[in-house]
Amino acid sequence: MEIEFETQEELYKRVLPALRSKVRELKNKGYDDIKVTYLWSYLAAEVFSKTNDLTLADIVSHIMHVDVVRLNAYIENNLKRTGIYQNKE
Repeated sequence: MEIEFETQEELYKRVLPALRSKVRELKNKGYDDIKVTYLWSYLAAEVFSKTNDLTLADIVSHIMHVDVVRLNAYIENNLKRTGIYQNKE
């Protein structure tokens, strides 16, 4: 059964539990500044936009196996520079 999403928001809502789980895991490892929205922004811009025909399983796998070094670099280089970054939850 193939699942298709009409909008990015619909996909976001579907994978939100995986995003939250990964952020919790990262916080437990000391990455306190990472938020769900930062993780999603990174994946959408740097991973999903460069790949075609991803399955839901592929997307969840990318979430759970995100490269934290690249994620932090993305936050530093893109989100902080544009003023989107907020250090408080």
